[in-house]
Amino acid sequence: MFFMFKFTIYFAISFAILCIPFGQGDSRIFDALYNYTRPYANDVVKTTKQKITTTTRYSKKLFSNSSPSATNDEVSLRKSAIQKEDNLEDEMGGDAYSEESLDDIPTKEKDEILKSLE
Repeated sequence: MFFMFKFTIYFAISFAILCIPFGQGDSRIFDALYNYTRPYANDVVKTTKQKITTTTRYSKKLFSNSSPSATNDEVSLRKSAIQKEDNLEDEMGGDAYSEESLDDIPTKEKDEILKSLE
């Protein structure tokens, strides 16, 4: 609450100082300062608008890509893990993951099976 009171007083004092006329004619301190800072202020405003536009575009792109689509939820049967296990069992004549089934096969055949799995 005290901050708001101080801010109001400081703002009123600053505004009164900037409105004091000086020199020839009806120019004010604010007008003189504004003439010097106008190019910089315009650059700041232009850059800020560009950044806001870019951020808005990226935000829209991010949120539009975050919603799941119905077409990506399907599992291809040709690539499913269950079918791969069935194919391995058929090739090796038993459980594809048992160590005993690999130990029973001679070395040359093991190499051929391992090459076919890659």
